[in-house]
Amino acid sequence: MKFYDFAHGTAAMRGQLKSYVDAGGREITASYGGNHLISSFVQSSGGDSNGYYYDYTSVGGADRLEYVTLKVDASNVRRVEYDYYDGSDSHGSAGDLRRARIQEWDGSAWNTKSTHYYRYYKSGDTDGVAHGVKYVLSPLGYASMVAAGITPETATNAQVEAYCQHLVPVQWRPVGEGGKGQCGRVDLRADLQHERFWQRGEQLEGQDD
Repeated sequence: MKFYDFAHGTAAMRGQLKSYVDAGGREITASYGGNHLISSFVQSSGGDSNGYYYDYTSVGGADRLEYVTLKVDASNVRRVEYDYYDGSDSHGSAGDLRRARIQEWDGSAWNTKSTHYYRYYKSGDTDGVAHGVKYVLSPLGYASMVAAGITPETATNAQVEAYCQHLVPVQWRPVGEGGKGQCGRVDLRADLQHERFWQRGEQLEGQDD
């Protein structure tokens, strides 16, 4: 691996990844934009290339990731689109991640294939801290709500909870309707090592490692 050294004229670039060569001898090169955030991470071999390209947006007074796009030979393949709360919504403060949408390129437009949706505690909430995650709706839960005629972004907390599994401190127990297991309510005191059980949105019994 190669990094920009600490003699670099731009302080923000010091220590940043520059490139590395994998076991097959292919070099992967990182590029950076005017904001000194990574703009691409590309592997090239002969005339072929593939890599990830990064775009940012300003929300809540900071640059935040907006798109991560996979391109092969400079052609669009797939991307993740991120959007954020602006502070006017009751479900998140400015800069909190609102949605992550997985999209595929069909040759002329991006089509959304799945959506992750998030809600947060806000300042003044008595049962959580500002910016703390409150609900995470998986793609399965999101799609189920849409199929039921419910718009997740405008749904009440009670409606969202109907499609959620609650995650409780120390032990992870389903609360409310059984069998849903499609999103989670996160208590910040929970043992986050249990997150591996949650990645597929499965309904879990109490777990103690």
